[in-house]
Amino acid sequence: MLTEEVYLGDAVYASFDGYQIWLRTDDGNNNRIALDQRTYFNLLSYADNLRETINEQDRKLVEGSLKL
Repeated sequence: MLTEEVYLGDAVYASFDGYQIWLRTDDGNNNRIALDQRTYFNLLSYADNLRETINEQDRKLVEGSLKL
């Protein structure tokens, strides 16, 4: 089962072959990365942690600006 490629943005496309999510660049290099289930969930965990870090940094910036 190969799904149709979906454009994610910034010259990146995604498709699914029934086992792995494939990411492909359309920047002249046509690099490809295959994400199995474990790698995909690790990427989601990374994104969640990054989001929390960014939110914490934003909160500290707001708190710092309120003290001025």
